[in-house]
Amino acid sequence: MATLNRMEPLGLSEHRSWEDFAAIALGALIVVSPFIAGFEGMTVMLVTTLVAGALVMAVGLMELAAHRISEEAVALICGLWMIASPYVLGYSGDLRAWHMGLGVLVALLALLELWQPHARKA
Repeated sequence: MATLNRMEPLGLSEHRSWEDFAAIALGALIVVSPFIAGFEGMTVMLVTTLVAGALVMAVGLMELAAHRISEEAVALICGLWMIASPYVLGYSGDLRAWHMGLGVLVALLALLELWQPHARKA
């Protein structure tokens, strides 16, 4: 029995360069998010945000050169951290919304890219 790949008409079962550029843009938004939303001297939050954003941008840049599964895992971890960081580090307000929203987008993009090799086999 043949399997139906419902993502194929959308072109999502193959890795595309827009995904890499989206990761770079999301990483850049993560880096600047504390400055846009305003932060109140939380050094730990600022450092972890800058590191996570830089990692997401680096993953996007590396994927432009060569696509590897390990890079998606790093992006997924960064996305999950951005979702959890407001609760772990105890901050709220606009920055919490920014980080959770950006984290969800990064995690979803990473999950899509992790799924794509399996979609091609189906």
